[in-house]
Amino acid sequence: GLPSFYARSRRLLAAGCSMAAAMLCALTASFFPSLGVHRPFGRPVTASMSHQLNNYKLDGPLVPLGNQILVKFSPVDDKTDSGLILTSMATEKPKEGTVVAAGPGRVDPQTCALDANPFAVGDLVLLSEYTGEKVEYDGEKHVLLDADAVLGKFDGAEPLADLFQPALDKVLVKLAKAATETSSGIAIAGAEEEESNQGEVVAVGVKAPALAVGDRVLYDKLAGCDAVLEGRTYKLVPAAECFAKW
Repeated sequence: GLPSFYARSRRLLAAGCSMAAAMLCALTASFFPSLGVHRPFGRPVTASMSHQLNNYKLDGPLVPLGNQILVKFSPVDDKTDSGLILTSMATEKPKEGTVVAAGPGRVDPQTCALDANPFAVGDLVLLSEYTGEKVEYDGEKHVLLDADAVLGKFDGAEPLADLFQPALDKVLVKLAKAATETSSGIAIAGAEEEESNQGEVVAVGVKAPALAVGDRVLYDKLAGCDAVLEGRTYKLVPAAECFAKW
């Protein structure tokens, strides 16, 4: 009868309105993804979900596993104060960077306990030139590496020698100047060109208990690596590569 006809009409009208609303939501999500409109199924569509790794698009951010960390290289100033462009290899292999993501740490195989990652997001770290997996992430140069491969970190936002903390068993050595003449005043040929392998310890890692700040050490000439801080060259040396102290 007439009442049932009206009831069916109301149900059809309600269904049509629901369908129209669903179509409007879908169109809004397609044309305005930055609004974060939720689809009926799946995750919200937002512009912030888009990441890129070596020209490949990712659905989410890069998450390091285990003891790995993701470090964004610090920009390198490739000009002098007068504007001259420097062609040093240092511009191609920056050594300082900021941790942008870190894994939870490494599981101890003996105790099955988690050794927490020693680095956290925001840490300013010093890296070796040739360590880790170099990647381009979100259009900028990064490196993925094991936390144990980091040379040390700075207790602040500036790469200053006084703020540097060597990692593990490493020590930071301020190089001593080579003597240019003997005690009797005779000049030593080539002394200025010879690289020093002794100096003063200015910072000590947590796993180098035999050495302390202020110690003078003699170390293997082939050990460690150079670290240029505030325009001065230091040496980062494993404590085991130091022969003697005084």
